Amino acid sequence: AYSALNTSYVILATAYAEIVETYNLWFYNTEGVFSFYVLDLNNVRVADYVWELGTDPNADGDDGRYGVPYFSEYIYSGGCYGKSEATSLGADSEVYISQASSTDMELTGYNIPADNYSAFDININYTFINQTFKVYRRTGGIYFLISFYDTSWNPIGTIGNLANSSPNPYLTTTAYSLINFCN
Repeated sequence: AYSALNTSYVILATAYAEIVETYNLWFYNTEGVFSFYVLDLNNVRVADYVWELGTDPNADGDDGRYGVPYFSEYIYSGGCYGKSEATSLGADSEVYISQASSTDMELTGYNIPADNYSAFDININYTFINQTFKVYRRTGGIYFLISFYDTSWNPIGTIGNLANSSPNPYLTTTAYSLINFCN
């Protein structure tokens, strides 16, 4: 019985290590800052985001494959970009990596306060929402699709750049320095 249990443990430990390495490699290989905004039919911005993602050194100071993945989303409101704790990876958030491969990744968020989302009048019609944020890494940038749902997972709407001829590029250092982050 011990031998069978040990074999199962080794198989599970190996599978877990492969999953962790896939996540870490994806974040490491996609590391950068991206911005995106959405215009309504009247050319008024109704959604404006900045995303930072990559890996931080782990406890051993080892960056890259063995670093600690991070994803921070900033939403424009009131003249600056404020960090959305509800949609960024973190200990106190309800955001989880729900799917990953070598080229794409999906974050799923639950119970997100809707007051920062004016697209689709989310901020008027809902108190909390759920969302999925799928990112596809490509040469020169990312494609993405954000899907919004009510808390029963009924679709509200989507925004993304999948129809664009080229991916959303990484921000340059100069472009990044011009972003006004809230304190």
